[in-house]
Amino acid sequence: LTGAWRDLPSFLVIGTQRGGTSSLYKYLGRHPQIAPSLRKETRYFNHNYHLDESWYRAHFPLRLRKKLAKMRGSDFLPFEASPDYLLDPRVPARVASMLPAAQFIVLLRNPVARALSKWRHNSGLGREDLEFSAAIDAEPERISGESEKMVANPSYSSMPFFLFSYLEGGKYAQQLARWFDYFDPDRFLI
Repeated sequence: LTGAWRDLPSFLVIGTQRGGTSSLYKYLGRHPQIAPSLRKETRYFNHNYHLDESWYRAHFPLRLRKKLAKMRGSDFLPFEASPDYLLDPRVPARVASMLPAAQFIVLLRNPVARALSKWRHNSGLGREDLEFSAAIDAEPERISGESEKMVANPSYSSMPFFLFSYLEGGKYAQQLARWFDYFDPDRFLI
């Protein structure tokens, strides 16, 4: 109900999955002039895009806090961190539409270490029953056509793509190129 009175984020942490976004979210959230979203990974621009803007705004502080900070001569910057945003091909256009002035922090990790960490994470949660090498071998079949389906159908959310993109998730140049189609590279701290 209070979404209309809440601010949108000034910047996004779009890092990579298993790349340190949770730690950065916590560290930045301790700064008195920075306000994290009420929960990490709102995933609005990919998994929750079917919800309205008020739902998204409800995750951020009231605009009054920014006005009070400005009266005191300081900034107040709301932000969110959703690492899936870097991987999802639909997200850059959606962000550009709603947050054209946004800036970005991108956390990257050695792609091999990230893939192994993601596999361990999935295995530990019971989402992956294949050994690491078998999961890597199975990835092309598991995610085949999923990216295209997401682009063709904006409401389609591909769990196989997000769960099993061990190698695909490490193709940072491709992922960043999609963002640079919509935003100047100077807006990114990588």
